Formats: sequence, structure tokens, C-alpha cells
Amino acid sequence: MGTLIRMFKNYPVKKVLEFGCGEYSTGFFLAHGADVTSIEMQDPDWAMKVTQMFPHAKIKVAIGPDLWCTLNLEERYDLIFVDGHGESRPECVNWAFEHTDIVVAHDTQTDWYGWGRVKFDPEEWESWTNTTVVPWTTVFLRRTL
Repeated sequence: MGTLIRMFKNYPVKKVLEFGCGEYSTGFFLAHGADVTSIEMQDPDWAMKVTQMFPHAKIKVAIGPDLWCTLNLEERYDLIFVDGHGESRPECVNWAFEHTDIVVAHDTQTDWYGWGRVKFDPEEWESWTNTTVVPWTTVFLRRTL
């Protein structure tokens, strides 16, 4: 959570899109005053549980790696957190580059997720990875911030 605390401390984050709802992340975003839209991509029962825990979050269910593409999402978010379906995390990051200035990707310590598919432009984005705890978290910041 240290990475998320840093983002909220240093940037005006009010609207969050979260790929993969979570007890800790969804709760963190709401506790810090964000308007949260969360897409559950793996387990409809988990989505129902998180909805009960956090009734103020907008939980969308799109089970599988690609169904999130069919959802009606906002054009811009202040922060997009990628921790959803393992097969499409890089594609979620790539989509996020067009819809926010801050992308936070979770579990970046392993190549299993296919992080090499991320189309990262170092002239437009800077990045850093928190390797002090496992799982790693990588932050991409648009250079104009």
C-alpha cells in the first residue's frame, strides 16, 4: 500500500478505475475519498462480496481476460490500478496509457503476466518499481505531470 499512499499524497487522485477489485485496494481508494469503478475479471462471487463490503464502489463484472473491453468506461481517470485477470494485465496497462496520467501495475516481479507486451514509451512516460516488498508494484507517470 505504500505505493498507493505515495500516489494519493503527491497527486490529486479523485477518480479511480481498478482492474480487479480487492478488499485492500478498493477499500484504500474509497477511504481516501476516490470515486471508484472496479472491474472484477475472475470471480462473480468475489465481486458480490466486495460489493457488500464497499457499497459505494461501482463494481462491474466482466469475467475473463477480454470482456472488460465491452464495458462502458469513462474516457479519463486520475489513476488506473491494474491487478485483474492475469492473461490481460499488459493490455489493461496499454489501454490505461490512453485514459490516465497515472498507471499502477501490481505483481510486476514475474514475467508470467506477459509484461513484455506493455507498449511503454519512455519519452512520454517515466516508470519506477517498488521492489522493497513482494509482490512488486510498478508505477507509470506521464511526463507532463
